[in-house]
Amino acid sequence: MTQPPFKSSPRSFPTLLWDLLPTLCLVVAIIVPPFAGTLAFYRTAVFLLIAHTAISISVAPRKIPRPLLVTLGLGGAFTAWSLLSAIFGIDPGYSKGRWLSEHFFVFLFFCAIVLNPHRFKLAPVLWAGILSTLFIALGVMIDPFASGELLPPSADYAKLWKVAYMKGFSSDITWITSHLILVEWFGMVAFLVNSPRRPLFWGGILSTVASLWVVTQTFQVMVFFVVFVSLFVFVSLWVWKMHGRRGVWAIVLLLAVLIGGFAYRDLVLYPEKKTFEGIQQLLSTGKTENLHIQSRLNGIAWALKKCHERPLLGWGPGREILRKVDPHVFDVTEEEVLKNLATHPPIGHLHNQFADLLIRIGIPGLLAYILFLASILIQDIRSRPWRADWLKNPGAGLQLGAFIATFFALVRLMTETYPASSVGLQYWMVLAFAVIAPNSWDNSPLIEAFRSPSNPRN
Repeated sequence: MTQPPFKSSPRSFPTLLWDLLPTLCLVVAIIVPPFAGTLAFYRTAVFLLIAHTAISISVAPRKIPRPLLVTLGLGGAFTAWSLLSAIFGIDPGYSKGRWLSEHFFVFLFFCAIVLNPHRFKLAPVLWAGILSTLFIALGVMIDPFASGELLPPSADYAKLWKVAYMKGFSSDITWITSHLILVEWFGMVAFLVNSPRRPLFWGGILSTVASLWVVTQTFQVMVFFVVFVSLFVFVSLWVWKMHGRRGVWAIVLLLAVLIGGFAYRDLVLYPEKKTFEGIQQLLSTGKTENLHIQSRLNGIAWALKKCHERPLLGWGPGREILRKVDPHVFDVTEEEVLKNLATHPPIGHLHNQFADLLIRIGIPGLLAYILFLASILIQDIRSRPWRADWLKNPGAGLQLGAFIATFFALVRLMTETYPASSVGLQYWMVLAFAVIAPNSWDNSPLIEAFRSPSNPRN
């Protein structure tokens, strides 16, 4: 009598939950920031993932590839030097607390993602990015409380209804659009790695359209630039992949639309920004009447001059450190700044991540940070995810998307300072997605997790 084929027995619920927990933590970390009152959920997910990774690798240690080991070493050097800057800074009591949140925990989160031996489920993570983008668009579109026409069903639901445009991690759309450029690429990846027969394909298109709409609603030029240009890069790669050299004309047409979109925004939607005029003045004279641009240049010049006083360790981590370093410049009211906008740096922070780090942790810390970022980009370039068949190897498509998102996030850091902000963890998450291997992702349907054993990463 012929024996029936062997069937694997279903796993117990605790084992299944343990395998899926890393994915669930990432989903929470991606999806909840646009909502107010979710910071506790957010932090819980981050610490759970860190604990899960620590327990998993202590039970079954994994071999770390040499390139990743280099990246972790540079990230560790940056984090350790930041601690020295905090200890020997001008206000250790303040800076050590900021070091924990702005340097130590975010680096642990990065390590937890890249070292976790369990494969992350791709579809839930992509859906989380798509939904996060749509919630941001909803927050910009609807203000459910300001008019008083709509009230929450109860006080318990108020925080969940009030999305980030009102009171997310901050009350300013500046930060939520910073979060947008860290999640909008998930929709583009969903489009790349799925066929039109799958809902993720259409969800990706919807979230991409939503992100384009959001950036037309804000004055922030750099956010508009990042979203529009990254979309151009994604679509151009897709066209080249599908049609090769025959698609060059389509790419040229897309480029014309891109330039036209910038011109329309600058000349029609927000002519008061005078972005093109400001850049032209800067290139021709070295200065510009566009105070958004000029103030950032003033901040960089101030940082380069000031770093000579403490070039090795800087003054210590923390956004408020600038007020302690030079109170005559930064501990002032907006009315005082308005009197001298043409020569004054931005107040609050320098609106440039690299200049800020130069002041906070000195030249060696900044160099370690730059080398850490360079090691991630070099790994992506060497792995060449753009050559893969994304439908057959969707993990490579996600790595490509993370590489593009990382590159444009670095462009954004020329005018902003997110790693030291509420959305810093998302930034480090994108860096982690850019560095982990494509086989870290499982594209099988979630239901298969209930009937087949997990496939840990090598």
